[in-house]
Amino acid sequence: MSKIWLLPIEPLIERYSAQWLKWFPEEFNRLGIDFEIINPKPLSDTIRQGSFLDIIGTNYYKMTQLQQVCLLFEEGRIKENDIFLLAEGWFPGIEMLAYIRDALGLKFKIYSIFHAGTYDPYDFLTQKGMRKWGKHLERSWLEMYDGVFVATEFHKELLFKGINYFETGSINLDLKDKIHVTGLPIYPEFVRPDIEKSNIVVFPHRLDMEKQPEIFDDLKNELQLQIYWEFYKTKEFCENKNQYYILLNQSKISVSCALQETFGICMQESVMCGCIPLVPDRLSYKELYPDVYRYTSYEDLKEKVKCFTVDYNIRLYSSLLENLRQRFIKKGAEAIPNMVKIIMEN
Repeated sequence: MSKIWLLPIEPLIERYSAQWLKWFPEEFNRLGIDFEIINPKPLSDTIRQGSFLDIIGTNYYKMTQLQQVCLLFEEGRIKENDIFLLAEGWFPGIEMLAYIRDALGLKFKIYSIFHAGTYDPYDFLTQKGMRKWGKHLERSWLEMYDGVFVATEFHKELLFKGINYFETGSINLDLKDKIHVTGLPIYPEFVRPDIEKSNIVVFPHRLDMEKQPEIFDDLKNELQLQIYWEFYKTKEFCENKNQYYILLNQSKISVSCALQETFGICMQESVMCGCIPLVPDRLSYKELYPDVYRYTSYEDLKEKVKCFTVDYNIRLYSSLLENLRQRFIKKGAEAIPNMVKIIMEN
């Protein structure tokens, strides 16, 4: 049976990567998968410089993973038909695997999970000017990978168009077949039904440009004295992940203003914790959320917030919210098995 060599994202207490380092092995064990994890000691478990990941820390971690992989090849531990699964497909240096595979004629496979990249105009990498060289890497990686996993159809289209339409406008339809929509793993172990709900509107995102936290500030300034609810940004209010989850469980409404979202883990976490989600009518949100929870303008957002601060309306939509909550829980539990099934069948 083929072995899966898992290259996780470095475990960070601020991100979901620490949870993934627990969830992937649990699912592999449940599914009877032979696997090993390439998990060197990271420089830090916090983000000191950067947004999604620590800039220096993530490069150090990835290069250390590659060093360990080279030793595995040197020791003859990588066998025919083994599989590498990268928890993050945006992995500078990973082309080393293709070099070894092609140069030595070894038949192993490489799969990855994509979260974002320079093909997204609002991504951190694009904001920092990396598109001019990142677009070529992304195209090469997609040629190299045997398969890529993304969370939504929206992300699949964004990735496919982004790696095909630059400079010459050339397109390779075969690459689209490599992109598989599987969802991403989320397990509701953070849900606390014992915590009483309070009149709280929460903003669960990072405080980065593409999340537009200033719109939430405007919302708070305009509505707080009208409806007498509390408005909290989790990054300003919570000192750790446990406090973050407690606040989500306490809140009744969760708001996103994102310009970039290929999935939206924090919004799904808030729904699992029983928050009514209010999201812009764009991006992956159009695919994931019923229209009653999507707003089309700032004025529409204000009206929806005021609507859902009325107990009657909360009760009126409680069954819809519970259906959405159960769907997210189900899809989150299916994500890793979906990936394994595709890997093993191809």
